[in-house]
Amino acid sequence: MDELNFEQISTLDADLILGVNSGLTRDEYDTLSEIAPTVAQPAEYADFGIPWQEMARIIGRAVGREDRAGELVSDIEARFDEARENNPEFEGSTGLLAADLEDGSVYVYAEGPAPRFLTSLGLELPAETEEAVFSETRDPVPLSLEQLELLDADALVMGVYGPDGSSVAERPVFQSLDVAEEERTLFLPEMSLANGAIKFSSLLSLPIALDEVVPRLAAVADGDPETEPEEVEELEA
Repeated sequence: MDELNFEQISTLDADLILGVNSGLTRDEYDTLSEIAPTVAQPAEYADFGIPWQEMARIIGRAVGREDRAGELVSDIEARFDEARENNPEFEGSTGLLAADLEDGSVYVYAEGPAPRFLTSLGLELPAETEEAVFSETRDPVPLSLEQLELLDADALVMGVYGPDGSSVAERPVFQSLDVAEEERTLFLPEMSLANGAIKFSSLLSLPIALDEVVPRLAAVADGDPETEPEEVEELEA
C-alpha cells in the first residue's frame, strides 16, 4: 500500500497494468509504463476517488470489452434504483461515513467510493457537518473529541479499524450522541465483507455491498431505536 515493488511487478510478465483507482505519481507511472502498458487514474478525479462507473468503462476500453462494461454498469445502477424504491426513507435523510482508526482518531469522509455509495442510495451529507468540515476541502478530515457531535446523522456508517477497547465509539463522549443513543450507527469491522465491498466499490464488490449494507442501513435509518441491524461479522483469517 505504501510503496510499489517494481522489481516484483516486472516478474509478473503483465500485458497490462491497471492503476485506475490509485494514487500513482508521474514517476511511478513512467516506471510502470516501461514494464507494460499502464492505465493510471484520470486527472479530473482525486487519487483513489474515481466513480466506479467511470473506472469500469475505462477498464472495459483497456481490455477491449467496453460494451460489456457498459452492460454491467447499467445492471448495478438498476440495483441502486431498486434499493431506493424499496427504501423511500433514504431519500432526503442524512448519511455520513466515518472511520474509527487504530490510533483512536475518527475521520469523516465527503468524497470517495464509500461516501458515494451512500449518496447513490439517496442519503445526503449533514448540512452542519458539510459547513463545519468540508467547506474548504473534500479530503478526509479528523475530528477532535469536541467535534464528535458532527457525527450525528440519520444514519452513520463507521468503519472500525482498531482492536477492541481502543474504539472511539466505546467512549462515553460518543455514546452520549443522539446517533449512538438512538441506535443509528452501522459498524463495519475492517476485515468484514461489507466494509471491503463499499470501500472498493467495483463491479465485483457493489452487488455484495448492496446485499450486505442496504438492509442494515435501512434498520438504522428508519428512526426506530428498537430496529437493530444484523451485526456485521469479520471474515475469518
